[in-house]
Amino acid sequence: MALLVQYHRSPDRYYAQLIRHGGRASERDVEHDDLISPNWHAGIVLPPDDFPRECSLSLTRGEAEYLAERIRLSAACAGSLLAELVAQRQRSDDVPFAWDHPHCAKLPPKLREILDHARSFSEVMHSAPLLYKLILAEQGHWDEGVAKYRRALGEGAKAVSARSAVLAQWDRKRFWEIVRSVNPRITASTFEFIADEVGLGKTLVARGVIARTIDHLWDEVSRSKARRIDVIYICSNADTGGQNIDRLKIPGCEEAAPATRLTLLPLQMQDLRSHRVNFVALTPATSFEQTGGGRMDERVLLYWLLDRAWGIHGSRASVYVMQDYAGTVPFRRGLDAFDFEKLNEQIANEFVSVLAKQVEEEKAAGKPDLRTRFEELRSIFCRINSIVPADTPKLRTRWIGELRRLLARVCIATLEPDLIILDEFQRFKHLLKEDSDAGDLARACLIQRRVRAPAFSCSRPRRTPV
Repeated sequence: MALLVQYHRSPDRYYAQLIRHGGRASERDVEHDDLISPNWHAGIVLPPDDFPRECSLSLTRGEAEYLAERIRLSAACAGSLLAELVAQRQRSDDVPFAWDHPHCAKLPPKLREILDHARSFSEVMHSAPLLYKLILAEQGHWDEGVAKYRRALGEGAKAVSARSAVLAQWDRKRFWEIVRSVNPRITASTFEFIADEVGLGKTLVARGVIARTIDHLWDEVSRSKARRIDVIYICSNADTGGQNIDRLKIPGCEEAAPATRLTLLPLQMQDLRSHRVNFVALTPATSFEQTGGGRMDERVLLYWLLDRAWGIHGSRASVYVMQDYAGTVPFRRGLDAFDFEKLNEQIANEFVSVLAKQVEEEKAAGKPDLRTRFEELRSIFCRINSIVPADTPKLRTRWIGELRRLLARVCIATLEPDLIILDEFQRFKHLLKEDSDAGDLARACLIQRRVRAPAFSCSRPRRTPV
């Protein structure tokens, strides 16, 4: 559209200039008449007699020679692939891609580099639109389309596999340098969009792994009512999880919890045992690194779980402890709005049991147990305006953090994952190495008897491409 507008503006400017020049007849002289360039090239080939009644893209020899000359002499085409191929004066039919042209080996190094980057970009992007169309076909129950796009994805996967060694060495930084040299105004959002689309390739692989896992375990699930399949998708942030969890779901197995914190899982999923397949999306920073008091909705959940275990409701001091740094009014409002029907009874009962066991173990070891420390905190935060030592609020926050870690371990054990997908694992691989509560929690999630944990990496660029 922009080119069409530009084309129409060019003649408009020419004729406006011609009118202005013609109006100054008294000032004209032959010597300066050539200041107005002609609108058409002097050597342009005359149109055929039947034009425009009959039109064709087939060129006569004269037309072909004229176009070839204009391309060779044009500053805009200098050094381009078009100029190089025109200069060869050799016809090549049925060439599907520019990098398949028989003359490619004879091209200058700069053009060969550009074609190599173009080929790599095309191949890694190929699966993105096909996957999108496949998802639409599945949701629309278009069986013919599903078969068509699955076949196309399979063929594309074979082509990419054949060049996997080359693609693994693809210098994407150099690719973006070339692109930006042509168009420096490409925005950061464009870079992220391309990275997301390229990332759909690994999403497709992950989806295939999930499908095969379900297929492999389905007979076992069918024979036992107590058996189910739990799939955990761990990603770097909630936005990514929300986008990809729908892409990873398999038709017929639609139950999924939204991207969430591990400690909110009791409210995000109903009874896990009522579903044959469960999908859960988690983020490491909010699921494994349970160092602080968390969000207010987490503490509201913990309040009611503690009430089930210790009967704490009705005591104002209990509210003052569990609200942490939140205001009393909004915390009470959260307690009143709590939806008990959403609470997963299986996780809630298991938490009460594990909490009682830990209290007994701490007493047996001669350590201050969770229940005793809670009573101490209630005695300190007994009033809404209690004046407490400077470090006491931090003790309260750390105590709540212990409860959050305990609930997180219960949630992990209750899930019993069969498959864990690690997306962009390089962003949180430290959790698999460090000796900390977060590392222990992450390993407890990943290292289980029956779990499999494939890892995928596709870094998203931030301000500059990587």
